[in-house]
Amino acid sequence: MTTPQIPFLSLGIVWLVHGVLGWLLAETTYYWLHWSLAACLIVLMALVFTAPSSMVRNVFYGLFRSDSRAFFSVILCALTVVLMVHWSTQSVYIIVLLAAGSLARLELQGAEYGEWQSFTLLTLISLAGFATGLGAYVYLLTHNTV
Repeated sequence: MTTPQIPFLSLGIVWLVHGVLGWLLAETTYYWLHWSLAACLIVLMALVFTAPSSMVRNVFYGLFRSDSRAFFSVILCALTVVLMVHWSTQSVYIIVLLAAGSLARLELQGAEYGEWQSFTLLTLISLAGFATGLGAYVYLLTHNTV
């Protein structure tokens, strides 16, 4: 039984993107509650990426099961697109996070990692990058001698 290869490049991209997120969040707020909420959202995003495809299929099928649900889903999707265009700078950050996470998930799936292994790796790498970004900003802010 061979162990699958770890996709270092895609996981490095995930770490780097989450590090930038941590840096930007530390730059905008000093509240630990915001930082912990972002960490919870990172774990939720990793869980969504590693969810079984049958669960995702059931969720999307449930949205379009009836005409009224389909109508409200399309209206909600249109509202989301309008908000993304309106707040394009923040939308780009979110899209980059999602792209890096999906790339890492595809690489882990191609390397034949299981769902829980992928979830654990994505969560640990993402939170490590986020904490590195937060820590680097706080360290440089408190130890700046200029």
